[in-house]
Amino acid sequence: MASSDPAIRLATESEIPVLAAVLARAFEKDPFVTWIVRGGSKHPDRMHRFFQLYLELAFRNGEVYTTEDHLGAALWIRPDAWEFRRLIRFRRLPAMLRVVGPLRLIPRLLAVRHAGRHHPGESHYYLLGLGTDPDHQGEGIGSALLAPVLARCDAGAMPAYVEASSPEVVPFYQREGFRILRTLKLPYGGPWIWLMWREQTIRDA
Repeated sequence: MASSDPAIRLATESEIPVLAAVLARAFEKDPFVTWIVRGGSKHPDRMHRFFQLYLELAFRNGEVYTTEDHLGAALWIRPDAWEFRRLIRFRRLPAMLRVVGPLRLIPRLLAVRHAGRHHPGESHYYLLGLGTDPDHQGEGIGSALLAPVLARCDAGAMPAYVEASSPEVVPFYQREGFRILRTLKLPYGGPWIWLMWREQTIRDA
């Protein structure tokens, strides 16, 4: 049975461990994440650490939304902070080395940078990540997690952008008002990603 109007709130940094665990489960079959993380879902500790890094990025450069019972998380980067060089800091490299592996780190970073070259230059909110606990997917939680920032975008005529990392999630984002700008094959053996853009949406009252 679908949930009705799940309570959405801003998360705090103290919740990083529990939210990282939820996101690791949500993305355990995701082509991009399993390509980045050495060993993928066979190494849940690395998956967990990868999403800890993602959450740390979002808290430093934007905001994170979750539910009262941590059934998912939406990670947003504010309009002035999405640029690749601001998000990737040398102090994070030791942690990334443990997650990605020393021989794989540079190709993965270059692939992510390649995607960054296609990032729209117009001011926008950047959805860094969105995930829902696998046992509760299809209950409207993902849409609810997006709602606060998308409403802000609509009120201020601010676009939003996401890099969808699997074909299965593309229809979901399209229902939320995003359209495909282009599909992009990441270099160095990386997967396809879908670059998606959302203009202001006027919803019926």
